[in-house]
Amino acid sequence: MELSEEKGGNEPAGAPGGRLFLQPLSIAIVAVVVAALFFVMAMFDVRRVEHTLLNVLETKGVAIIQGVEHLAELRLDRFQAIAENRPYATLDPSALDHLFSAQEALAEELIAVAADLDRRAASTGPMTGEELRAVQRAESLAAIALLDAAGEVAITGGPLPEGMAARIGSLLQPHEEIAVNLFSREPGGIGYIGLRRKAGAGAVFIFIDREGIRQWGIRIALRQAAEEGGWRQGVDYLTLIDSQGRTIAHFGAPPPSAADDVEGLAAGGGRIRRFARETATILEVAEPLRLQESVVGEARVGLDTGSVDELLAENRRHIFLSMGLMIGLGLLAMGFLYTNQNRHLRRIQELRNRLHQTERLSAMGRLAAGVAHEVRNPLNAVSLAVIRTVRREIARLDATIEEFLSLARPGRLALRPMAVADLLKSILLLVRAEAEARGIRIETDWEDPAASAVIDENRMRQAVLNLIKNAFEAIEGGGTLKIAVKNRPRNRVVIAITDTGAGIPAGAQDRIFTPDYTTKEKGVGLGLAIALQIVRAHDGEMRVKSEPDRGTTFEILLPRKGE
Repeated sequence: MELSEEKGGNEPAGAPGGRLFLQPLSIAIVAVVVAALFFVMAMFDVRRVEHTLLNVLETKGVAIIQGVEHLAELRLDRFQAIAENRPYATLDPSALDHLFSAQEALAEELIAVAADLDRRAASTGPMTGEELRAVQRAESLAAIALLDAAGEVAITGGPLPEGMAARIGSLLQPHEEIAVNLFSREPGGIGYIGLRRKAGAGAVFIFIDREGIRQWGIRIALRQAAEEGGWRQGVDYLTLIDSQGRTIAHFGAPPPSAADDVEGLAAGGGRIRRFARETATILEVAEPLRLQESVVGEARVGLDTGSVDELLAENRRHIFLSMGLMIGLGLLAMGFLYTNQNRHLRRIQELRNRLHQTERLSAMGRLAAGVAHEVRNPLNAVSLAVIRTVRREIARLDATIEEFLSLARPGRLALRPMAVADLLKSILLLVRAEAEARGIRIETDWEDPAASAVIDENRMRQAVLNLIKNAFEAIEGGGTLKIAVKNRPRNRVVIAITDTGAGIPAGAQDRIFTPDYTTKEKGVGLGLAIALQIVRAHDGEMRVKSEPDRGTTFEILLPRKGE
């Protein structure tokens, strides 16, 4: 009766007909979670690549604008040199060419302003002084005067330059259509353009001072610079706008309108935005225009993102293909795990059922309880001894695991400038006692005691200690360990560790930095691999020279501070 109750009460939950290790629903949930994680990672990667490519385009746009600024700066400096009659400008063999081209460009602009005033006066009637003053302010002019048929001043936009009122009528001869004298050598430097009116008798005179010439020089220099250096492959349009919001120059397709789909994005010094045309997507880069250390307007460069969009599309295809492959492999692995674990679990369940049958014999075991009590204490002592052994082995395994983790995850370096000799001195304080116990004499040679490098003190200490530990184990029955600091080759600090040990076997030097290579009975082969990884993380090198039965030299080459 007792045995029957034990059997009914202790039926294992995993017996045939019980739950399996993993249910199909669990597999489906895990698969969905894994797929979602892969998808999120893929989308982050796509966004990162897109951001990188857009940054490249933005850099290109900024470089175009800076090139226009540089060319405009050169042209404006020459323009002002000619306008201000600097001595070197007149002596320069190419100054005459610049003089004529600059005067011609400025004259064309001002003649266009005078012709526009003539058309406005003809279409709307005589202009008022206030209207002339508005044009005068907008066009950076010193004065505007309209002359009647008799050559007398009919209306002005303000006071005329000193001495001009009396002789303005004689500036434009009867047989001349245009009178030009822009770069005047007279005190005050007032130049003028005179244009005979086409819609009626009389003339239009425009006067311009040095500051006005500078403002017009900025416009002309920017326009010419944009024509010369602002146009290249991949540029959809280039627009230059002055500080008053007027377009100085425009090349290429029309700029975006309010109807375009515009996406504003962050930018370093200005702004960028992205919008769609009928056939392409355009990235607009806008930056302030700076000439002679002052902002004179704004430049906008529209860049065709077709090549970027193609790269992004290809990148998306590769990412989604990789994601699908990884998800498929993950599902395959989960299916294998499901099948394999359930097969093993069924075998375990069968063993548990067989063991359950033996429980009927447990009653007989109670007869031996008294004997077991008598031997319990000795067994406890044995158990404690076993536990100590297990703990010691666990500690050794934990140290090995830490070395593996150090090799796999080096972590971020805490770099700071430090004298290499000081680091080695602090390490020698730690190892002298062990060296004396092993009968090893330590020699030092600080060839360059002040040599400094930017290092992570703790990680570099670990690398050097690994090399010294290897040297100690290579020296049997006493010997010499020499540690030196050298300043060769140039721009490098060299730490040399030389031992008089057994050396490295022939043909093994190529394998000593392999993590699984070791010649020690209980070694795991990680010391040199970790040391090499730490040195490389400092942008350094490690070299080894060894002769069997004569010793080994390890050299750590680190960049000097500031290099």
